[in-house]
Parts: sequence; structure tokens; C-alpha cells
Amino acid sequence: DGLVDQVLKALDSAMRGLELAQSNPRYLFLVYNASVVYWHCARPLLRQGCFAHLLPSMQTMADAVGKLDDSDVDWKVRFSLTLARAYDGAGQGDQAAKLLEQTAVTAAKLSEDVQIEVMRQLVHADRAKGGVAGDKLATTDRMKLHARVQKVRSGAVPTEKVLDELNALLTELAPEGVRTPGADMRLIGEIG
Repeated sequence: DGLVDQVLKALDSAMRGLELAQSNPRYLFLVYNASVVYWHCARPLLRQGCFAHLLPSMQTMADAVGKLDDSDVDWKVRFSLTLARAYDGAGQGDQAAKLLEQTAVTAAKLSEDVQIEVMRQLVHADRAKGGVAGDKLATTDRMKLHARVQKVRSGAVPTEKVLDELNALLTELAPEGVRTPGADMRLIGEIG
């Protein structure tokens, strides 16, 4: 409990910095700085069982980060991904899914790898509903494969169908006896 209290005190300082940064248009550049300080202070609580302590202040900080200009798109997405993990870790999967759907719009400006990360987290947050929310974001064959793997990892695929799904994925990624150039070896590693 001492760790939680100390982290929350440090986060209060970051939040006061955010308030000051937002109080005067000349200091808006400090919003980014406050979010970085917040991130570093919050790290000890960014884990299962502790996320609920962060939600009120993290949402406020995420709202401020969301208003930054487009030069900070990567940071906006990273911060939103972490907030979504916090919602999911605190048992608020629907809120996490809603946030991730909004984040996907911003992530569309970034690399396919970042888009896959957003989509996979959305599949995980939506696991109680079969992970179908991520299917909407899976616009390429590669993304569709990642969505299927994440459904297995997140428990969205019924236990009795997991083996068949994994075998089907392996067959698609690397047909038996054929070494497919450009096969996504990380994805095969996750499966195998």
C-alpha cells in the first residue's frame, strides 16, 4: 500500500503541472512534458491489480494528450493504449474497447505494426464477445492473421476449437514442406 500511496502523491504533482500548463496558452507545450512525467511516475502501477488506482487521473491526462497537435500522434496512441490496458485490467473491457476504437482512427496515420498492436488489444478487450470488434480493424491479410492469433491468446476461441484454429493458422502461414519467403516468423513463433 505504501507504494501505491507514494505513486499517487507523485501523480498529483504531475496533474498539478498539467493544470498549470492548461491554464495559459503560452504553456501548452508543457502538456506533453506533464504526460511524460505522469508516465514515468505511473509505471509501478501499470500492472494487473493496480490499474484501478490510475484510471481517474490517467483519463484526464489522456484527454489532454489527445488535444496535442498531430506531431505527437505516436505518443497519443501509446498513451491511449496504456489507458485501454488500465481499463481492461480494472475490469472495464467495454470502456477499453470504446477507447481503442477511437485510437484506431489516430493509429491509421502510423505504421501497420502500430495498427496491429491497437487491433490486437481491441480483440483482447472484446474477448468476452468473441473479439469481433477487432475484425473491423483487420483490413489486411496480415492483420486478419494477427486478429485470429489474438483471439486464441485472449481466450475468445472456445477451448475445444483452439487446436484446430492453431493448425489452420500454421497451415496458412507456412504450408507443410514450404518455406514461405516473408512469412511472419514472430507470428509463427507465437503459435508454435
